[in-house]
Amino acid sequence: MSELIRSNKVTAFWQGEGVAKGVFYKTHNKIKEVLSDEVEGFAFPEGDEENPTTAQDKLAAFKNYLMINATQFGIEYDPVDRRADEFKFPNKYDEETFKEYSKTMAETAISAVLEKVQKNVIDGSLVKQDLLVEGTEVAFAVGDAPEISIGESYNNGNIKYAEATYPVAITVNGETANSAIVVQVVSGQLKKPRELSDGVVLTQTGIKNFLTEQGILPEIPKKEKASDEDGEDAGEDLPTADGADVE
Repeated sequence: MSELIRSNKVTAFWQGEGVAKGVFYKTHNKIKEVLSDEVEGFAFPEGDEENPTTAQDKLAAFKNYLMINATQFGIEYDPVDRRADEFKFPNKYDEETFKEYSKTMAETAISAVLEKVQKNVIDGSLVKQDLLVEGTEVAFAVGDAPEISIGESYNNGNIKYAEATYPVAITVNGETANSAIVVQVVSGQLKKPRELSDGVVLTQTGIKNFLTEQGILPEIPKKEKASDEDGEDAGEDLPTADGADVE
């Protein structure tokens, strides 16, 4: 049996001609669509004259069926939000809340990457090779005055599309590399940024290369390949598998 895909959200709406469409999501990512006329074992509830069944009642019944029988469609329905607290944000934004939470998002995204740079690049490599002194730490700051551009809003005033650009400074041993980060709202949802300006990817390798190019981190020396002549000299004293010297 194939592994079930987790979903934490189900929606249902009318497709037309009496057919409802249900959609399973994982956060904001669409996982699977299901049509009511293709589901064996499901039938819309029928009312009577005293208690008629509305279109919304039927949609609610279909949605409930999908949640209860999710495994039938290869889905594990679990509505609990399992994101870490620092990545839980509101579902709608005006200009004020966008400014507040876009900075939090920027700081959270950068901090997560720099923790890896500190652990694996600085402490785990550069300090061990005596290229940086022990106790060297990487720090950063995100500016308080972003450039905010609101592209489109919903009729209720909430933001549909917007960008907030923040200056970013990353510092190691008093040396600073300056950049910027753009946080977006897309279709009303705040998105985690994936890169700094100029295409610097927000990954351990991306930040390490950026700081190295800026002269903030030292380059790790590449191991030199032995020449053919060196290889012949070195080979004269190489032990064999049984421990004897090569003649």
